Amino acid sequence: MTIDSSSIAFILACSGLVFLMTPALAFFYGGLERRKNVISTMMMAVVSLSIATIMWFAVGYSLSFSGDGSLIGGWDHLFFANVSDSVSTRNLAIPDSLFALFQMMFSIITIGILTGSVVGRMRFNPLLIFIVFWLLLVYYSFAHMVWDEGLLAQWGTIDFAGGDVVHITSGVSGLVLALVIGKRRDFDRLEYRPHNVPFVLLGAGLLWFGWFGFNAGSALAADALAVHAMVTTHLSAAAAMFSWILLEYRENGKPSLVGASTGLVAGLVAITPGAGFV
Repeated sequence: MTIDSSSIAFILACSGLVFLMTPALAFFYGGLERRKNVISTMMMAVVSLSIATIMWFAVGYSLSFSGDGSLIGGWDHLFFANVSDSVSTRNLAIPDSLFALFQMMFSIITIGILTGSVVGRMRFNPLLIFIVFWLLLVYYSFAHMVWDEGLLAQWGTIDFAGGDVVHITSGVSGLVLALVIGKRRDFDRLEYRPHNVPFVLLGAGLLWFGWFGFNAGSALAADALAVHAMVTTHLSAAAAMFSWILLEYRENGKPSLVGASTGLVAGLVAITPGAGFV
């Protein structure tokens, strides 16, 4: 396929939008947390911008998108070797380096999502160690198995923009991590309330905005599929937000801003694996 300048511009913009989702997630989580934990919560969410980026250029892209192994990739692109700025070896309308850059943003936001399961309960240094090993053992393997003709792709798994690779891996891993660490010390004694609801809305709104790049960009070209994915993404978020408002009317007699924000994020998560298919 010929490299297309319009697709390059589109995916560059989408990469920036997905990058924005990590700081947005920091605001979303930070607003939901107690005041005393807000800074550490936001730091946990954004540290992936550094760690996941360095690891992606060193080994992550190679382990995710090279080789023909069933469970994990090879070493063809170690330290970004043989990654072209002008040619696509994947039959795409964008060069390999831009494809790698776009996919890197997914690994970053996945770590950010995962940290939400342990805010206020895990020290920062052990979390950094966990992130490194989790990327090596879980994320890169799943990215290869689903998106690079690995085992799950061979079984017929389809994942348009990260429902399996991003949300299932981070969700299940977050649940396991929370169970291993256990309850907060004062879980049964104190009431937990979001300390800054405007932060929650700011984070949710920026996530909605960034998700257009997340899903539409996964078409990997400026084409009709990208348009379709953007339409389904917006509709799903709006429908889920409205559904959550109706549920709160039924359960509590009135809606809440936190509930509406949570609902729209749930809609975005739910449509991600099928944004280009439904």
